[in-house]
Amino acid sequence: MTTAGIAIAALSAGVAYAQAPVPASDRAFDPYAQQVPVEHIGQVTPPLNRVGTVPITAGPGSTIPLVAINVASLTPQPGGRWQLMLTLANNSPRVLDPQVMCTFRNGERVTADVIVLMRGVGPGDRVGATVSGPPVTTFVDNAPCVVQSPM
Repeated sequence: MTTAGIAIAALSAGVAYAQAPVPASDRAFDPYAQQVPVEHIGQVTPPLNRVGTVPITAGPGSTIPLVAINVASLTPQPGGRWQLMLTLANNSPRVLDPQVMCTFRNGERVTADVIVLMRGVGPGDRVGATVSGPPVTTFVDNAPCVVQSPM
């Protein structure tokens, strides 16, 4: 009997589907089935592309953050690694070198982390950067990023 036949037989017998054998190709979508060691990629300094401007709204006495980070996309590259597209806005009146920590995750489990140093972001500039993550053989479904400095 095939795996699909076992699953159908289990369902028709009133057995919960979760108890039926899961094919290897479907296990990647269960965040708790994948067991991989965390890959610490280290610190990277990707080339920055200026993609626009933002108003300079941060300053003394302001509650506006000096920089704002946005994860634009997370995509697998064929035969390669996960790729993260970031944009960062400098809301301050000075040049900054923000440091951002990005964590690649499978559900809530960390699969890799990387520190991204974005050097020379000008006042009011919005910049974009591409960062590589773990191999695409590791399932990743989210990659939150947090500004470490400047705060």
